[in-house]
Amino acid sequence: MAKSVQAIVRPELLAWARRSSGYDLETTAKKVGINPQRLEMWEKGDARPTIKQLRNLARVYKRPIAVFYLPKPPRDFQAIKDFRALAGSAPREMSPELRLAIRQAHERREVARELAENIENEVSMIPMSARLQDDPEQLALEIRTLLGVSIEDQRKWSPGRVSFNNWRKAFEDLGILVFQIYGTGVNEVRGFSLNTAPLPVIAVNVKDSHNARIFTLFHELAHILLHNTGVCDLSEEANLSSAKVEIFCNMVAGACLLPMGVIMGEGEAHAYVKDIEWTDHEIQRISGEFGISRETFTRRLVFAGLVDEAFYQEKREQYQSEHDATSPKSDAGFAPPHVKALSSLGNMFVNLVLQNFYQGNITANSVSDYLDMKLGHLGKLESAFSSSRNS
Repeated sequence: MAKSVQAIVRPELLAWARRSSGYDLETTAKKVGINPQRLEMWEKGDARPTIKQLRNLARVYKRPIAVFYLPKPPRDFQAIKDFRALAGSAPREMSPELRLAIRQAHERREVARELAENIENEVSMIPMSARLQDDPEQLALEIRTLLGVSIEDQRKWSPGRVSFNNWRKAFEDLGILVFQIYGTGVNEVRGFSLNTAPLPVIAVNVKDSHNARIFTLFHELAHILLHNTGVCDLSEEANLSSAKVEIFCNMVAGACLLPMGVIMGEGEAHAYVKDIEWTDHEIQRISGEFGISRETFTRRLVFAGLVDEAFYQEKREQYQSEHDATSPKSDAGFAPPHVKALSSLGNMFVNLVLQNFYQGNITANSVSDYLDMKLGHLGKLESAFSSSRNS
């Protein structure tokens, strides 16, 4: 029987690929079908994997096999340092799935930048920034003006998917790539942002509710305006060193979604403060009218001085209990490849890929790679993309 061909790779590259992917020796060895001691020998240079075993490692680490033949480990993306677990949880390492999502966001942002240059599409810079000393209410009004979304527009949108897609389009029109994360639980991450210019990135978790994803969009936009990159679960208590930033971003997000002037009935806005008893029915009715969560609306009532902190905490626990009991399904289930591609990558990224393809700047194989989709689904993607732009 012919002897298996060994892969002549540098041991340090094997160790780098595993560690940067977030795997330990035991987990990797189990996935590859070897014992941990054998893997450790490969990483120390005391033995070498076969070509087949190297391919298995590349599959587990989600890396091209060519990376193992580099002269030294490449400079990977800058890890997001202020990762925060859920409130009350001990700090923990990012899961391999989250590490992959962040790496993909960096890579796709670089692809988008190059594709925009190919078609001489000048990507605009966000013409504003923020400081922690800013008034969140005033900053929120400036953000809404920049996005070009009026209260009337917001109230016309159907709650849920339609509302999220419309807000997502407004963010993309501002020059922000909005991706959706698959494969990572909301108990680990609600979203993250990359403060890169041009083309900053906001990623939201597809397993979250649409209202929660909308809130995350604004929360992460506040991070970007602060020139701050982070992985967020939206918890203000999760990490004391960053509590001020999280509180500020949450306040900005809430103020963007429901300005104080609307709550207090200023100008032509409907006065919600007159003779209202804040029952579950009223909170559900009004929060639904604006396409926001009940928790966000109740928090805004606290800032308006209409309810106290104890009322908010009681409602927050109630809403969490109801959410845990019902466990509504999200977009995270099975979806056809063209639907998942458009959902995860967004219209802005897909448009850049298609425009470059139509102009002959990239090959069909590149389209498949960029969209993580087989070419046989391209026609359906084009139809779905066209429909989403016209809706």
